[in-house]
Amino acid sequence: MLKNFKDKRRTSNNDVAPLGYLISLIILTWMVTISCSVISHQVRSEADPPVPFQTLIRDADKFLGHTVILGGYILETKNLESETILKVLQTPLRLGEDPDLKKRSEGRFMVHHNGFLDPEVYSKNQVITVAGRVIGTAVEKIGAEQLRYLKIENLPVVKLQE
Repeated sequence: MLKNFKDKRRTSNNDVAPLGYLISLIILTWMVTISCSVISHQVRSEADPPVPFQTLIRDADKFLGHTVILGGYILETKNLESETILKVLQTPLRLGEDPDLKKRSEGRFMVHHNGFLDPEVYSKNQVITVAGRVIGTAVEKIGAEQLRYLKIENLPVVKLQE
């Protein structure tokens, strides 16, 4: 009986090779995903770990000055005298920091960019990922609803996805 146990154990060691390939594939996929990130490594290292978007809006005062990475779909681009404001429909970020589908939105945020952004490039429904510092919230009335936006001042990086 002991001999049968040892034989079975040896047979199961042959299964290690496929497991090794699977682990290697997972690590390779993770490395490719990280290297294809739209936000630089330096900015990501400065950013807070991901926080639920509703928490950011609800507790914006606790996050003032913190760097966050957000993504979504541009709703509006408004150029003012010295800055551009992007209104964005937030969506969670997937691997590689690509925004998810619109139906997964958890709210809206505004990006305050120092300078001009071309509204033909930063147009409605354009997918965007941005890193910025939390500067507060704003309320906007849409129909009968009062929508609260998280406001961020973007770092020099604004990435658009095709």
